[in-house]
Amino acid sequence: MNLMSEDSYYVGAYWGNREESAERCAARLGRWLSALAGFDPAFRRWFRKARSRREALKHEVLVDPIGLVDLIRGGRTKDDTGGEIPELGFGVSFWNGESGDRSAGMSIRCGGYASSEQAWLPNACIVDLPSRGDGPTQAMTGTALVELMRILGDCWDPDWASAVSRLYQQLRPVPPIGAPEVGWATYFSERRGPIPVLPPLAKSTPLSAGTVVILTEEPFTTTNPVHLSVASEVEEGLRRAGLLDTTGPGPIRVRS
Repeated sequence: MNLMSEDSYYVGAYWGNREESAERCAARLGRWLSALAGFDPAFRRWFRKARSRREALKHEVLVDPIGLVDLIRGGRTKDDTGGEIPELGFGVSFWNGESGDRSAGMSIRCGGYASSEQAWLPNACIVDLPSRGDGPTQAMTGTALVELMRILGDCWDPDWASAVSRLYQQLRPVPPIGAPEVGWATYFSERRGPIPVLPPLAKSTPLSAGTVVILTEEPFTTTNPVHLSVASEVEEGLRRAGLLDTTGPGPIRVRS
């Protein structure tokens, strides 16, 4: 049974100004890749993106401290003349080597910081979620997303994160810059404040450095009016509590 044939999902985690060295970013990346490998078989291998599938498969990303530092350093943002722009941090992107429904991508930007106290630069980790429940990937559930958010929180310490249904996203207006986007699951760092009382179908799960809000245990779909109603109620409650204020990094929308 293909549980996600009508929709696709991704997780985006975001945090604001955080100046970090290539070594620090590489350490976070190593923990993230190792944890992802244990989370789902679809995430056991990653390859650097290239101009062709054949070329990409020659460049597997290994969880090797020295190799990851070199990889991160190679992703330093540069200007038109080739000069480095340290405040924009590092950017890397990967592919899991699969095709069709099993294909997944990941992009990371870390170590970015603003040179002015009045500005911020978004750092982010974005990864596709498995789209199959009958092959080598697990069927995604609310419980699985809590575990994924726990891993994200431990590895990247984001201000917030969201597991987004692309179909639902297309029905919604783009949030203001700096405002979290409520998804099937939404993680809030404890830095953003406490979670309000939620409607009966939704639930919140406290983690070490934040809380995950889950709309439904089953896969969230735009064809289920109950799901849409819960999403609307949760979003309104979070907005009243100030958790959707436009402070911190805004979402980077990913379209299929």
